[in-house]
Amino acid sequence: MSATLRALRTSQEAIASGAASAVAAVRSALSSGSYTAQQVRYLRAELQGYLDDARTVRASLDLLEVEGEQVVDDAEDTLHLLRWERESRHALQALGAAIRRAREALETLETGATRTVHLARSGDTLQRIAARYLGDWREWPRLLDANPDLAPGAVVGGTVVVIPERR
Repeated sequence: MSATLRALRTSQEAIASGAASAVAAVRSALSSGSYTAQQVRYLRAELQGYLDDARTVRASLDLLEVEGEQVVDDAEDTLHLLRWERESRHALQALGAAIRRAREALETLETGATRTVHLARSGDTLQRIAARYLGDWREWPRLLDANPDLAPGAVVGGTVVVIPERR
């Protein structure tokens, strides 16, 4: 594995570890019920930093041709690298979703407002979710606006989709 890939892997692991600690702190604040506004703002900023870092690593993966980083030209190594890339992308997506959920919980604590969310199931689409919650399937672009990490089309099962206010 090249130095570039090692650096990306190290960055990803550090981001995941730090974000897991921050999410645990959010859970602790929610379960104990004792938190200050300053703690909430600090945690929101910390989570935003991890989210930005994760986006940077993902952008680096997008620009990188993984097969070109291969040190030895071997089919097994190529498969290993491609598997690592796929798993890294999935891990970064899951990390982004966990951070978004924690930030939403903190926002709820800070403002007292609540948001509607939908836990996507296998086969869900943005159009189906829009029809259910917003009253019209053609409102699906509003779901994209409220969930910048989603892509148009089918939604991966287990994804938390934030539902904007109904018009």
